[in-house]
Amino acid sequence: MRWSMPAPSKRCALFISRVALLALMLCSLALTAQAASPDGPELDAALELYGARLLQTGARLRAYPAQAAERREEGTAQVDVTVGADGMLLRQELLRTSGYALLDAHALAMLAQAVPLTEVPRALQQRVFRVTVTVVFRLPEFSKG
Repeated sequence: MRWSMPAPSKRCALFISRVALLALMLCSLALTAQAASPDGPELDAALELYGARLLQTGARLRAYPAQAAERREEGTAQVDVTVGADGMLLRQELLRTSGYALLDAHALAMLAQAVPLTEVPRALQQRVFRVTVTVVFRLPEFSKG
């Protein structure tokens, strides 16, 4: 006798997508931003504040790529982000790969979306600046089984 698994119902598919989203919410605090300024503690504090705001904005936008979740792909991507004097993204560079092209592309796309939506602290306004952001993709333990 052969057993076959039925196709997932819409309710099941919705549950799976919510689990993937929960995985992102759980690891959103694992995002980190680092920045350094030769101009003193005021700009260092402003860069740190911007990094925190960028990560908060990115966490709201981020969703685990469905194909990567299905494949159980996890990893950490590190991205250097340069923000222009107008607060828009000037450039971004993948400094360290997550090990999966899909996760790397998702991290870059998420940050590209987040930069123009992130409030720039007064001390950084009308300046070009850089922050390094680490994006961690981890699935919750219960979804790995």
